[in-house]
Amino acid sequence: MQLQNLIFQVEKYKPILEEIASILEKKHRANPIPAHPVGKWKHHAYPGGLLEHSLEVAEMATKILGEDRLFLLFKVIALGHDIGKIQGDISPSHPDLSERILFEEIIPQAKKNSKITKALWQEFEKSSITRLIALTIKYHNLNFRNPETFENKGENLFEDFYFPYILLFIVADLASVAKCWLKNNKTY
Repeated sequence: MQLQNLIFQVEKYKPILEEIASILEKKHRANPIPAHPVGKWKHHAYPGGLLEHSLEVAEMATKILGEDRLFLLFKVIALGHDIGKIQGDISPSHPDLSERILFEEIIPQAKKNSKITKALWQEFEKSSITRLIALTIKYHNLNFRNPETFENKGENLFEDFYFPYILLFIVADLASVAKCWLKNNKTY
């Protein structure tokens, strides 16, 4: 997806993305996760750590790309990427749960609560931006040492237009983990 097209879609669907981000943020604040690790690497292991990590990932992804107009998109992806962990799932399959929660609970709730037209919601649901959100959440924790994992769900991401954005998100996610480790003087 060309960058200008992505920016156009973020601006077009801004009210929808804001509504989704608001509900996701409220869900994070209502469930700050007790002091257990956010992931297998034992990062952000304190109440509110998952929200801190998610917002930090959104900021880092925006900075890496150098395009502030995409912050809202990265915020939705970041707040949604680990939302399954609120239910205690820190397993490698948590992206599947996160994707289900986002698309089966959060987005329908946003749609029900909003004053946004039905036509705009229908456009959004069929848009490439929705596909990018879903793919990024689904693939954000894949193992680069095993490239086949990018193909194991019936798609070859290396050939997909979305891959650079997914890769950028993965880099931001890992950078947030590294920052937490360094800040807490932990080595593993």
